Amino acid sequence: MVSDGGQYVGLENFSRLFADGVFWQSLVNNLLYILLTVVPGVTLALLLAVALTENHRVNRWLRTAFFFPMIIPMVSAAALWLFIFMPGLGLLDHYLAKLFGPMNNNWLGAAIARCWRWR
Repeated sequence: MVSDGGQYVGLENFSRLFADGVFWQSLVNNLLYILLTVVPGVTLALLLAVALTENHRVNRWLRTAFFFPMIIPMVSAAALWLFIFMPGLGLLDHYLAKLFGPMNNNWLGAAIARCWRWR
């Protein structure tokens, strides 16, 4: 929406901003926060990455320990999908049987068998 009553102020807002003490205090606080949190975090991460590139026995265990948090969600999601689609015991098969009556065929396996091809 365009207003007719506005007036051009030029750089007046910036001059008021730079004259305000709260602006400078918040700028100092933000720079101090960056200096005390971001810089040590990046430095520690870089040192840890350089240390883990060495091929020591302990580093193999540490790499595995750092990699587990990335693997666990994927494995648990795969297990949940298997539980949903398991023929005869899965949740989807259970609710399809409630809706349409008992099914004696492996409806998911039949689709997979159609896509399979011998090379």
